[in-house]
Amino acid sequence: MSGASELIAVCALYKEMQRVKARLPESRWFFFGSITTAKRPVADIDLLVVCKTTDDCSIVRNELRSICCRVPFHLLLMSQIEVAEVNFIQGQGAVEDRARLGGARG
Repeated sequence: MSGASELIAVCALYKEMQRVKARLPESRWFFFGSITTAKRPVADIDLLVVCKTTDDCSIVRNELRSICCRVPFHLLLMSQIEVAEVNFIQGQGAVEDRARLGGARG
């Protein structure tokens, strides 16, 4: 993605994140992969959503279905138990959504 398309994609995704987080406030959202580095351009956006339950993971998947068609991103859904078992956040250097990603915010 070019700089402009990356900014548009992150902003669109961030708006969807806020909408879904209002429904599932216990969910935690993390970016990982190339979007969290200074290396540009990026091909896609890697997003991990940690949910309280697997049922909540299904809700997130359904809620983000429409943006999946518009924004090139990889969605990884894990329950709190799963993410703790595999130590994914620390292992991937994932960045929680509150952190700045190249200044891109919606």
